[in-house]
Amino acid sequence: MKLLIIIVATAFSIHVFANKPAPVSEKVLSTFSVIFKDTGPVSWIESPDYITAVFKKDHILYRAMLDKTNGSLLQTIRYYGEANLPPNLLFGIKKKLGKKEIFGVTEVMTSQTTNYIIVVNDAKNTYKVNVDANGNITFLNKFKRGDI
Repeated sequence: MKLLIIIVATAFSIHVFANKPAPVSEKVLSTFSVIFKDTGPVSWIESPDYITAVFKKDHILYRAMLDKTNGSLLQTIRYYGEANLPPNLLFGIKKKLGKKEIFGVTEVMTSQTTNYIIVVNDAKNTYKVNVDANGNITFLNKFKRGDI
């Protein structure tokens, strides 16, 4: 339940802060339009060194961080469910975690690496695990489920 509250609070804060228009440079807009085509409405959030585009594409929520100075893509975060995981990772996760249900995936991609923070549930607990691009799984946290 705590995890669900955190997720809802984060989504709400993204919505509230994303509705403030931020000045977006031509370099940032150019990079964004080349990389992300056919997105829904885009909200921009300004930070000191980068600007974040928040949008949905193909039913997946994105947060793309772009350098304010040169417009380069720094990091992409995607939030989605089990169906969008790469098949090789999904197989490894299912094999290692057994009958645990995948509740949600946060994919963090930089130019160097991709990591997946995955929340899984069993009958009594919720687990937060990290999966790297090679399929290595590390358990991060275990919580008692508050929704049962």
